[in-house]
Amino acid sequence: MRDASLNVTVLLKQKTKTLRLEKVDGSNGNRLANAKFTLRYEGNEITSADVVGASDKGTFTVSGEGIDLMNLIDGSYTLNEVQAPAGYVILNNAIHFAIKDGVFQIVDMNADSFATMETTDAGSVLRVKNLPAEKDSSPNLFQ
Repeated sequence: MRDASLNVTVLLKQKTKTLRLEKVDGSNGNRLANAKFTLRYEGNEITSADVVGASDKGTFTVSGEGIDLMNLIDGSYTLNEVQAPAGYVILNNAIHFAIKDGVFQIVDMNADSFATMETTDAGSVLRVKNLPAEKDSSPNLFQ
Protein backbone atom coordinates (compact mmCIF):
# COMPACT_ATOMS: atom_id res chain seq x y z
CA MET A 1 0.00 0.00 0.00
CA ARG A 2 1.29 3.39 -0.92
CA ASP A 3 1.44 6.24 1.62
CA ALA A 4 0.02 9.28 -0.04
CA SER A 5 0.18 12.63 1.67
CA LEU A 6 -0.61 16.03 0.39
CA ASN A 7 0.78 19.28 1.74
CA VAL A 8 -1.26 22.34 0.95
CA THR A 9 -0.08 25.86 1.62
CA VAL A 10 -2.72 28.55 1.74
CA LEU A 11 -1.60 32.12 1.32
CA LEU A 12 -4.01 34.73 2.56
CA LYS A 13 -3.48 38.06 0.92
CA GLN A 14 -3.96 40.95 3.30
CA LYS A 15 -5.54 44.09 2.00
CA THR A 16 -2.87 46.77 1.69
CA LYS A 17 -3.21 50.49 2.33
CA THR A 18 -1.36 53.59 1.17
CA LEU A 19 -0.49 56.45 3.49
CA ARG A 20 0.46 59.87 2.14
CA LEU A 21 3.27 61.44 4.21
CA GLU A 22 3.66 65.22 4.12
CA LYS A 23 6.12 67.53 5.92
CA VAL A 24 4.81 70.91 6.98
CA ASP A 25 6.12 73.99 8.74
CA GLY A 26 4.77 73.78 12.29
CA SER A 27 4.27 77.53 12.52
CA ASN A 28 2.35 78.18 9.28
CA GLY A 29 1.38 74.80 7.73
CA ASN A 30 3.31 75.32 4.48
CA ARG A 31 4.61 72.11 2.91
CA LEU A 32 8.32 71.36 3.22
CA ALA A 33 10.70 69.32 1.08
CA ASN A 34 13.86 67.31 1.62
CA ALA A 35 13.15 65.67 4.97
CA LYS A 36 14.53 62.12 5.17
CA PHE A 37 12.87 59.26 7.04
CA THR A 38 13.09 55.57 7.80
CA LEU A 39 10.04 53.40 8.34
CA ARG A 40 9.82 50.17 10.32
CA TYR A 41 7.02 47.62 10.49
CA GLU A 42 6.85 45.84 13.83
CA GLY A 43 10.60 46.36 14.22
CA ASN A 44 11.59 45.40 10.66
CA GLU A 45 12.89 47.88 8.13
CA ILE A 46 10.60 48.71 5.23
CA THR A 47 12.34 48.25 1.88
CA SER A 48 12.45 50.54 -1.11
CA ALA A 49 9.89 48.35 -2.88
CA ASP A 50 7.30 49.54 -0.38
CA VAL A 51 8.00 53.28 -0.50
CA VAL A 52 8.06 55.31 -3.69
CA GLY A 53 11.39 57.13 -3.72
CA ALA A 54 13.13 55.05 -1.03
CA SER A 55 16.77 54.11 -1.38
CA ASP A 56 18.05 50.57 -1.04
CA LYS A 57 19.04 51.41 2.54
CA GLY A 58 15.43 52.06 3.51
CA THR A 59 15.61 55.85 3.78
CA PHE A 60 13.35 58.04 1.71
CA THR A 61 13.09 61.75 1.02
CA VAL A 62 9.79 63.61 1.19
CA SER A 63 9.23 66.09 -1.63
CA GLY A 64 7.20 69.26 -1.30
CA GLU A 65 4.20 67.29 -2.56
CA GLY A 66 4.69 64.47 -0.03
CA ILE A 67 5.37 60.79 -0.61
CA ASP A 68 3.21 57.67 -0.70
CA LEU A 69 3.97 54.83 1.70
CA MET A 70 2.44 51.87 -0.12
CA ASN A 71 1.64 48.23 0.57
CA LEU A 72 1.07 48.82 4.27
CA ILE A 73 -0.82 46.10 6.15
CA ASP A 74 -2.42 45.98 9.58
CA GLY A 75 0.19 46.29 12.33
CA SER A 76 2.47 48.74 14.12
CA TYR A 77 4.81 51.18 12.38
CA THR A 78 7.60 53.49 13.50
CA LEU A 79 8.57 56.54 11.46
CA ASN A 80 11.90 58.25 12.24
CA GLU A 81 13.11 61.50 10.80
CA VAL A 82 16.83 61.19 10.06
CA GLN A 83 17.26 64.59 8.38
CA ALA A 84 15.11 67.70 8.74
CA PRO A 85 14.59 70.16 5.89
CA ALA A 86 17.30 72.84 5.79
CA GLY A 87 16.68 75.48 8.45
CA TYR A 88 14.36 73.28 10.54
CA VAL A 89 14.73 71.35 13.79
CA ILE A 90 14.87 67.56 13.41
CA LEU A 91 12.29 65.50 15.31
CA ASN A 92 14.03 63.62 18.09
CA ASN A 93 11.06 61.35 18.80
CA ALA A 94 9.77 58.63 16.53
CA ILE A 95 6.17 58.70 15.36
CA HIS A 96 4.35 55.48 16.13
CA PHE A 97 1.23 54.70 14.14
CA ALA A 98 -0.84 51.62 13.55
CA ILE A 99 -3.27 50.20 11.07
CA LYS A 100 -6.10 48.18 12.54
CA ASP A 101 -8.80 46.77 10.30
CA GLY A 102 -7.53 49.06 7.55
CA VAL A 103 -7.82 52.23 9.64
CA PHE A 104 -4.77 54.41 10.38
CA GLN A 105 -4.21 55.91 13.82
CA ILE A 106 -1.35 57.62 15.63
CA VAL A 107 -0.61 55.67 18.83
CA ASP A 108 1.72 58.17 20.56
CA MET A 109 0.03 60.14 23.30
CA ASN A 110 2.34 63.14 22.68
CA ALA A 111 2.52 62.91 18.88
CA ASP A 112 -0.38 65.29 18.33
CA SER A 113 2.00 68.18 18.97
CA PHE A 114 4.09 67.28 15.90
CA ALA A 115 2.00 64.90 13.77
CA THR A 116 -1.61 64.68 12.65
CA MET A 117 -3.50 61.94 10.81
CA GLU A 118 -6.34 62.85 8.48
CA THR A 119 -8.55 60.40 6.62
CA THR A 120 -10.70 61.52 3.72
CA ASP A 121 -12.39 59.83 0.78
CA ALA A 122 -9.12 60.28 -1.12
CA GLY A 123 -7.13 58.36 1.53
CA SER A 124 -5.13 58.91 4.70
CA VAL A 125 -2.51 61.63 5.17
CA LEU A 126 0.09 61.84 7.95
CA ARG A 127 1.34 65.41 8.34
CA VAL A 128 4.59 65.78 10.27
CA LYS A 129 5.46 69.25 11.56
CA ASN A 130 8.88 70.84 11.91
CA LEU A 131 9.66 74.18 13.49
CA PRO A 132 12.13 76.60 11.95
CA ALA A 133 15.43 76.41 13.83
CA GLU A 134 15.32 80.09 14.83
CA LYS A 135 11.79 79.76 16.23
CA ASP A 136 12.42 76.68 18.39
CA SER A 137 11.09 78.13 21.62
CA SER A 138 9.12 75.02 22.58
CA PRO A 139 11.63 72.44 23.93
CA ASN A 140 8.92 69.91 24.82
CA LEU A 141 7.74 69.72 21.21
CA PHE A 142 10.67 67.64 19.97
CA GLN A 143 12.22 66.08 23.06
